[in-house]
Amino acid sequence: MPLSPIKRLRKGVVLITLLFIFFVPYRLFFSHKEITEDTPTQETESPITHTEICLLISEKGPVNVDTVFNIKDISVKIFAYSFLEPNYIFNVEDTLLHVWYNGSEMVKSIPCEADSLSCTSYLSIESLKHGIWSVDVKQNNVLLNVRQFKVE
Repeated sequence: MPLSPIKRLRKGVVLITLLFIFFVPYRLFFSHKEITEDTPTQETESPITHTEICLLISEKGPVNVDTVFNIKDISVKIFAYSFLEPNYIFNVEDTLLHVWYNGSEMVKSIPCEADSLSCTSYLSIESLKHGIWSVDVKQNNVLLNVRQFKVE
């Protein structure tokens, strides 16, 4: 008498088949979780400012925006151009500052020349060194934005 098909199967195949049979209904019926107020969700906040580092500023905004600059390509200055949020009310008494850092060393703190919705400052080529740089945008010692870039 020939063996039945079940006896010809190996134990591993039977185990995998059983797992599959129980796993599919579990995933279909029991894995959906309702989102409640206790469930953390990703928050999206729009920043008050957005800063770009560039080599030139035109009437329309920053030109040659990048995060890595070769010191040979920088002719005279490197600029930080901050866009202010349209709903943000800029108070003239509260000066915006661009604080330039080379690594953790503060190089300069420059009051920003503010237009209606933008603010600019620059650093001359003589002040630039190779390394990781950042520009912090502050108002009343409150950090609004940080932009990092590299000078090679």
